[in-house]
Amino acid sequence: MKTIMIAMLSIALAGITFGAQETSKAPAKSKAVSSAPVDCSAATDDSITAGVKEKFAKSASLKSANIEVQTKDGVVILKGMVKTSGLKGAATRMTKSFACVKKVDNQLSVEQPNKPRAKKTSSTE
Repeated sequence: MKTIMIAMLSIALAGITFGAQETSKAPAKSKAVSSAPVDCSAATDDSITAGVKEKFAKSASLKSANIEVQTKDGVVILKGMVKTSGLKGAATRMTKSFACVKKVDNQLSVEQPNKPRAKKTSSTE
């Protein structure tokens, strides 16, 4: 009787273990937030440009950047100057995340830090 009881508990424990493993193998949710589909046939280049500019204005890191935004047939062109390559990448990602943007042509330049010039030394012997 004791052996039967141990066998039943072992089977129950094994079932619970396998059941717990199955629930933990649920597919991971993607990082992208899926939202309702957007009708891009109604979007104009002007509305895309305005929306991208608004995103930049709300961004703590890009609101002070001097970025010119142009849109032609859903392709957004970014021109201007940013302080770091990280900000250049952030501008691209932010623009791509805007609905109805087909492509981003990032022509932003990264400011070169002012490096102190090394003093010229002349060797006179």
